[in-house]
Amino acid sequence: MSKKHSAALEHAIVVALAFILMGIVAVLTVNVSFLNPISRAYSNLSFSDMYFQIMRHNVEPDTSDIVTIVDMTELYRRGDLAELLTNIDDMEPAAIGVDIMFEGVKDDSLGNDLLKETVGNMQSNTVFANKLTDYDLETGRFTHSVRSFFLDSIPVREGYVNLTDNMERSTIRNYTTTQQLNDTQAESFPYAIAKVFDSSVSDPSGNPYIDYGNYVFRIVSPDELDEHEDDIAGHIVIVGAAHENKDTHRAPTGKMSGVEIQAYSLETILQRKDIHDAPAWLSWTVAVILCILFELFFQAIINYVTSHKKNMLLTFLHKSSLLTTIILAIGLTIANWIGYLVFKHCHLYLDSTLILSLLALVVIARFYYAGFIAAISTKTKNSFIQNSIFK
Repeated sequence: MSKKHSAALEHAIVVALAFILMGIVAVLTVNVSFLNPISRAYSNLSFSDMYFQIMRHNVEPDTSDIVTIVDMTELYRRGDLAELLTNIDDMEPAAIGVDIMFEGVKDDSLGNDLLKETVGNMQSNTVFANKLTDYDLETGRFTHSVRSFFLDSIPVREGYVNLTDNMERSTIRNYTTTQQLNDTQAESFPYAIAKVFDSSVSDPSGNPYIDYGNYVFRIVSPDELDEHEDDIAGHIVIVGAAHENKDTHRAPTGKMSGVEIQAYSLETILQRKDIHDAPAWLSWTVAVILCILFELFFQAIINYVTSHKKNMLLTFLHKSSLLTTIILAIGLTIANWIGYLVFKHCHLYLDSTLILSLLALVVIARFYYAGFIAAISTKTKNSFIQNSIFK
């Protein structure tokens, strides 16, 4: 076998060993109890968070020209909320989303009646929030919902406001458009509003990512309505608590109120920015290609350094293993930027956790393979072993 073919085979062995190590790590983190925290940490790791932060870095965000949020955090009485809804409705927005659940009849009977009357008089372009509860794992559907007290007697549109963190306080990256509620298909709050605003919107398949791009929403307080009539008339208005600590969640760009997450989900649907996970085969294919290129790049650098042994700096970098750290950092950075460009331009999220882990394991595989060659070369005169590029 020629030296060229031998070298190619050794590179293939190193890459294959990296994938074997990845499999071993995956099995251990799932089946070994004390490694379960590592598995959970990986499950909540997504480089999409960093991608959104890169988009916003040192760039002034735009303000959405579609959605306006009216903050009702300081309003507690139902009569005051009824007045707010009436004032918004009178400004003729294109659609209204009420991200508030009025559970049960309160002692304030006048406020109850006024709110119920207001809801009955509002235009048909209003969507009210509900919450799906009691998920049945066996049937894959919810069995109950929490609704406002007036929804049983007034025919209005509804949408569930459940977020995709499964009550685990994890980062909210995805949204859903429909869920099964017993034998009926319930629509999500942002999807129901989107259909009111634009009947041509389609239902994205799967579990798409929310686009937390470089834009924010105008948040208006109730006493500023008159000043922002132009931002309400003909626009979508979502009424909710924008500064309520109990309704604050983790988003890729930091802490965010539930009503803002609903607004980003809505804008994502309307802009048809369907960001999905890349197919598994694509992530694995990219991982294989990058691992092979990284292994060849790594060896090229090592060959260059070993051919310049008189250079004190290169010798120091090589012998101190600092060179290995630098090469790995370069490889991870390049892979991360490839993932970002695919995310930004193709709206696909490659499994960067998989890809970057495999690149790091290529380095470990090189050490293991070099150790194996060093150990066995003393016991055999096999030409393949004796002429190894790792000897």
